[in-house]
Amino acid sequence: MKKLLLLFVFLMTTTVFLSAQKDETIFGHKGIKLTGVWGGYMQNISSFNNDFSISRNGFFLFELNKKVLIGWDGLDANYNTSTLGNLDLNSNGFSLGYSPLAHKPIHPVLNIYGGRGKIEGAEILDNVYVWQPSVTLEMNVFRWFKLGIDGGYRFITESNLTGVSSQDLSGPYAGLKLKFGWSWRG
Repeated sequence: MKKLLLLFVFLMTTTVFLSAQKDETIFGHKGIKLTGVWGGYMQNISSFNNDFSISRNGFFLFELNKKVLIGWDGLDANYNTSTLGNLDLNSNGFSLGYSPLAHKPIHPVLNIYGGRGKIEGAEILDNVYVWQPSVTLEMNVFRWFKLGIDGGYRFITESNLTGVSSQDLSGPYAGLKLKFGWSWRG
């Protein structure tokens, strides 16, 4: 009987100590947490051949730990060239952002976008790669709506167009960003 009682006390003590320690995981209590979902639209203006070029972005982002934004971005830009006529750039790719002060009414967001794209024109088709680092000054208008002023540089690489180089297509831009979604407690 004493052995059985001793075994019971040992099992109970071991169970209490084992249940007090939990495994830490990447997506667990102290790891990465999904804290929001955002989507939206951005209208950009950039300079090309001493003229203005208009581009549009659509994006969908997951917010992790209230600071990191990761998702998809689509870009549609138009260029008017003297040698090749009107060119359309369409690109889809990966978007990554960092917003350490997202809880503040006005805060910065650092962004980078990268993706494959196509430049199309009259009898022209060229595959390119687009890199677009930017900084956004974002304002929390409502809990579900953020308004931002975005500025950055669009790098177009791997262009094989004759008469227009990758550097000609690359350049600074500025735009207005509308972001809709929800952020919850992590």
